[in-house]
Amino acid sequence: MPTDSPATSSTPLPLRLRDLLNHLEAGLLEREHAVRLALLAATRLALQAGDDELALAAATSHAAVAGIELSHYDEGAGWLQIADGLAARLPAGREHVALTRTACNFLNDRGELDAARPHCERSLQLAESLEGPDSLATTGALLGLANNNILRLDPVTSQFSIIPLNHQTYGINVDRAGHLYVNGWTSARISRLNLATAAIEWNIAAPTEGRGIVVTEDGDFWTANSGPGQVNRFS
Repeated sequence: MPTDSPATSSTPLPLRLRDLLNHLEAGLLEREHAVRLALLAATRLALQAGDDELALAAATSHAAVAGIELSHYDEGAGWLQIADGLAARLPAGREHVALTRTACNFLNDRGELDAARPHCERSLQLAESLEGPDSLATTGALLGLANNNILRLDPVTSQFSIIPLNHQTYGINVDRAGHLYVNGWTSARISRLNLATAAIEWNIAAPTEGRGIVVTEDGDFWTANSGPGQVNRFS
Protein backbone atom coordinates (compact mmCIF):
# COMPACT_ATOMS: atom_id res chain seq x y z
CA MET A 1 0.00 0.00 0.00
CA PRO A 2 1.39 3.49 -0.83
CA THR A 3 2.66 5.39 2.16
CA ASP A 4 0.55 8.46 1.33
CA SER A 5 -2.79 6.62 1.19
CA PRO A 6 -5.54 7.38 3.75
CA ALA A 7 -5.42 5.65 7.12
CA THR A 8 -6.72 2.08 7.37
CA SER A 9 -10.01 1.05 8.96
CA SER A 10 -8.21 0.27 12.22
CA THR A 11 -7.70 4.01 12.75
CA PRO A 12 -10.42 5.72 14.87
CA LEU A 13 -13.17 7.23 12.70
CA PRO A 14 -12.53 10.95 13.41
CA LEU A 15 -8.85 10.50 12.55
CA ARG A 16 -9.71 8.64 9.37
CA LEU A 17 -12.06 11.45 8.31
CA ARG A 18 -9.51 14.12 9.11
CA ASP A 19 -6.94 12.17 7.08
CA LEU A 20 -9.41 12.01 4.17
CA LEU A 21 -9.97 15.77 4.28
CA ASN A 22 -6.21 16.35 4.32
CA HIS A 23 -5.84 14.15 1.24
CA LEU A 24 -8.60 16.07 -0.53
CA GLU A 25 -7.01 19.41 0.31
CA ALA A 26 -3.63 18.15 -0.90
CA GLY A 27 -5.16 17.26 -4.28
CA LEU A 28 -4.53 13.51 -4.06
CA LEU A 29 -8.06 12.89 -5.36
CA GLU A 30 -8.18 14.84 -8.61
CA ARG A 31 -11.52 13.81 -10.14
CA GLU A 32 -14.24 16.30 -9.28
CA HIS A 33 -16.95 13.66 -8.92
CA ALA A 34 -14.78 11.57 -6.60
CA VAL A 35 -13.97 14.61 -4.47
CA ARG A 36 -17.63 15.53 -4.05
CA LEU A 37 -18.66 11.98 -3.18
CA ALA A 38 -15.83 11.73 -0.66
CA LEU A 39 -16.80 15.02 0.98
CA LEU A 40 -20.42 13.92 1.16
CA ALA A 41 -19.36 10.68 2.83
CA ALA A 42 -17.05 12.53 5.20
CA THR A 43 -19.85 14.88 6.27
CA ARG A 44 -22.27 12.02 6.86
CA LEU A 45 -19.79 9.92 8.80
CA ALA A 46 -18.63 12.86 10.90
CA LEU A 47 -22.24 13.57 11.88
CA GLN A 48 -22.75 9.90 12.74
CA ALA A 49 -19.62 10.03 14.90
CA GLY A 50 -20.91 13.15 16.65
CA ASP A 51 -17.92 15.21 15.51
CA ASP A 52 -19.49 18.56 14.61
CA GLU A 53 -16.12 20.22 14.03
CA LEU A 54 -15.10 17.65 11.43
CA ALA A 55 -18.55 17.78 9.83
CA LEU A 56 -18.19 21.55 9.61
CA ALA A 57 -14.82 21.19 7.87
CA ALA A 58 -16.26 18.70 5.37
CA ALA A 59 -19.37 20.79 4.64
CA THR A 60 -17.24 23.91 4.17
CA SER A 61 -14.95 22.06 1.78
CA HIS A 62 -17.97 20.80 -0.16
CA ALA A 63 -19.32 24.35 -0.46
CA ALA A 64 -15.96 25.51 -1.82
CA VAL A 65 -15.69 22.69 -4.36
CA ALA A 66 -19.29 22.84 -5.59
CA GLY A 67 -19.91 26.57 -5.32
CA ILE A 68 -16.53 28.08 -6.24
CA GLU A 69 -14.47 25.54 -8.17
CA LEU A 70 -17.41 24.19 -10.21
CA SER A 71 -19.73 27.24 -10.07
CA HIS A 72 -22.70 25.08 -8.99
CA TYR A 73 -24.05 27.98 -6.97
CA ASP A 74 -27.29 26.45 -5.71
CA GLU A 75 -25.46 23.38 -4.43
CA GLY A 76 -22.76 25.53 -2.89
CA ALA A 77 -25.35 27.72 -1.14
CA GLY A 78 -27.00 24.62 0.31
CA TRP A 79 -23.72 23.38 1.78
CA LEU A 80 -23.02 26.82 3.24
CA GLN A 81 -26.38 26.67 5.04
CA ILE A 82 -25.48 23.25 6.47
CA ALA A 83 -22.07 24.57 7.55
CA ASP A 84 -23.66 27.65 9.17
CA GLY A 85 -25.91 25.38 11.23
CA LEU A 86 -22.95 23.31 12.40
CA ALA A 87 -20.89 26.40 13.18
CA ALA A 88 -23.63 27.73 15.44
CA ARG A 89 -23.18 24.66 17.68
CA LEU A 90 -19.45 25.19 18.16
CA PRO A 91 -17.25 27.82 19.84
CA ALA A 92 -15.31 30.02 17.44
CA GLY A 93 -12.28 28.22 16.07
CA ARG A 94 -10.21 27.54 12.98
CA GLU A 95 -13.11 25.98 11.08
CA HIS A 96 -15.11 29.20 11.53
CA VAL A 97 -12.28 31.08 9.82
CA ALA A 98 -12.46 28.66 6.89
CA LEU A 99 -16.26 28.91 6.74
CA THR A 100 -16.41 32.70 6.72
CA ARG A 101 -13.64 32.87 4.12
CA THR A 102 -15.46 30.33 1.93
CA ALA A 103 -18.70 32.33 2.21
CA CYS A 104 -16.76 35.48 1.32
CA ASN A 105 -15.18 33.88 -1.76
CA PHE A 106 -18.41 32.15 -2.80
CA LEU A 107 -20.47 35.36 -2.79
CA ASN A 108 -17.69 37.31 -4.49
CA ASP A 109 -17.45 34.63 -7.19
CA ARG A 110 -21.21 34.84 -7.62
CA GLY A 111 -20.92 38.61 -8.09
CA GLU A 112 -22.79 39.46 -4.86
CA LEU A 113 -20.13 41.86 -3.60
CA ASP A 114 -22.23 43.68 -1.00
CA ALA A 115 -23.40 40.40 0.51
CA ALA A 116 -19.84 39.08 0.55
CA ARG A 117 -18.24 41.95 2.44
CA PRO A 118 -19.55 41.15 5.97
CA HIS A 119 -18.30 37.56 5.61
CA CYS A 120 -14.91 38.81 4.37
CA GLU A 121 -14.61 41.22 7.30
CA ARG A 122 -15.68 38.55 9.80
CA SER A 123 -13.12 36.13 8.36
CA LEU A 124 -10.37 38.70 8.86
CA GLN A 125 -11.48 39.44 12.43
CA LEU A 126 -11.53 35.75 13.34
CA ALA A 127 -8.20 35.02 11.66
CA GLU A 128 -6.44 37.88 13.43
CA SER A 129 -7.87 36.98 16.84
CA LEU A 130 -7.47 33.21 16.60
CA GLU A 131 -4.38 32.77 14.42
CA GLY A 132 -2.56 36.10 14.76
CA PRO A 133 -2.06 39.07 12.43
CA ASP A 134 0.93 37.48 10.67
CA SER A 135 -0.69 34.08 10.06
CA LEU A 136 -1.49 32.46 6.73
CA ALA A 137 -5.16 32.51 7.73
CA THR A 138 -5.04 36.29 8.08
CA THR A 139 -3.31 36.61 4.71
CA GLY A 140 -6.03 34.48 3.14
CA ALA A 141 -8.74 36.58 4.74
CA LEU A 142 -7.11 39.74 3.40
CA LEU A 143 -7.16 38.24 -0.08
CA GLY A 144 -10.87 37.56 0.30
CA LEU A 145 -11.48 41.13 1.41
CA ALA A 146 -9.51 42.31 -1.62
CA ASN A 147 -11.90 40.64 -4.05
CA ASN A 148 -13.58 43.95 -4.82
CA ASN A 149 -10.86 46.21 -3.44
CA ILE A 150 -7.17 46.87 -3.86
CA LEU A 151 -5.05 46.50 -0.74
CA ARG A 152 -2.00 48.76 -0.53
CA LEU A 153 0.74 47.84 1.96
CA ASP A 154 2.86 50.51 3.60
CA PRO A 155 6.23 48.72 4.15
CA VAL A 156 7.20 51.16 6.87
CA THR A 157 4.14 50.68 9.10
CA SER A 158 3.10 47.21 7.78
CA GLN A 159 -0.44 48.58 7.56
CA PHE A 160 -2.87 48.01 4.70
CA SER A 161 -5.08 50.68 3.17
CA ILE A 162 -8.18 49.62 1.24
CA ILE A 163 -9.03 51.15 -2.14
CA PRO A 164 -12.61 50.18 -3.14
CA LEU A 165 -13.19 49.54 -6.84
CA ASN A 166 -16.80 48.29 -6.64
CA HIS A 167 -15.97 45.41 -8.92
CA GLN A 168 -14.12 42.15 -8.50
CA THR A 169 -10.35 42.17 -8.71
CA TYR A 170 -8.17 39.48 -10.22
CA GLY A 171 -5.08 40.30 -12.25
CA ILE A 172 -3.10 43.50 -11.71
CA ASN A 173 -0.16 45.10 -13.48
CA VAL A 174 1.63 48.45 -13.78
CA ASP A 175 3.01 50.56 -16.62
CA ARG A 176 6.08 52.81 -16.75
CA ALA A 177 3.91 55.93 -16.45
CA GLY A 178 2.82 55.16 -12.88
CA HIS A 179 -0.54 53.51 -13.47
CA LEU A 180 -2.01 50.35 -11.95
CA TYR A 181 -4.38 48.25 -14.07
CA VAL A 182 -6.90 45.88 -12.46
CA ASN A 183 -8.81 43.17 -14.30
CA GLY A 184 -12.29 42.49 -12.94
CA TRP A 185 -13.01 38.75 -13.45
CA THR A 186 -16.82 38.18 -13.62
CA SER A 187 -17.59 41.87 -13.07
CA ALA A 188 -16.45 42.43 -16.68
CA ARG A 189 -14.67 45.68 -15.79
CA ILE A 190 -11.11 47.05 -15.95
CA SER A 191 -9.91 49.94 -13.80
CA ARG A 192 -6.83 52.14 -13.98
CA LEU A 193 -5.46 53.85 -10.87
CA ASN A 194 -2.82 56.50 -10.34
CA LEU A 195 -0.07 54.93 -8.23
CA ALA A 196 0.96 58.24 -6.69
CA THR A 197 -2.50 59.35 -5.55
CA ALA A 198 -4.41 56.02 -5.50
CA ALA A 199 -7.16 57.79 -7.46
CA ILE A 200 -9.24 55.77 -9.93
CA GLU A 201 -8.66 57.40 -13.32
CA TRP A 202 -11.14 55.33 -15.27
CA ASN A 203 -13.26 52.20 -15.17
CA ILE A 204 -14.36 50.57 -18.43
CA ALA A 205 -16.48 47.63 -19.57
CA ALA A 206 -14.51 44.59 -20.70
CA PRO A 207 -15.09 40.96 -21.73
CA THR A 208 -16.14 38.75 -18.83
CA GLU A 209 -13.88 36.50 -16.75
CA GLY A 210 -10.80 38.68 -17.20
CA ARG A 211 -7.87 37.27 -15.26
CA GLY A 212 -4.33 38.25 -16.27
CA ILE A 213 -3.46 41.70 -17.58
CA VAL A 214 -0.21 43.05 -19.01
CA VAL A 215 0.86 46.44 -20.36
CA THR A 216 3.25 46.64 -23.32
CA GLU A 217 5.79 49.31 -24.22
CA ASP A 218 3.43 50.91 -26.76
CA GLY A 219 0.91 51.66 -24.00
CA ASP A 220 -1.58 48.98 -25.05
CA PHE A 221 -2.80 46.50 -22.47
CA TRP A 222 -3.75 42.88 -23.02
CA THR A 223 -6.09 40.68 -21.00
CA ALA A 224 -6.57 36.92 -20.71
CA ASN A 225 -10.23 35.91 -20.37
CA SER A 226 -10.77 32.31 -19.31
CA GLY A 227 -14.51 31.85 -19.92
CA PRO A 228 -14.59 33.09 -23.53
CA GLY A 229 -11.11 31.64 -24.11
CA GLN A 230 -9.82 34.94 -25.48
CA VAL A 231 -6.87 37.29 -25.39
CA ASN A 232 -8.02 40.90 -25.81
CA ARG A 233 -5.99 43.96 -26.78
CA PHE A 234 -6.93 47.50 -25.70
CA SER A 235 -5.30 50.49 -27.42
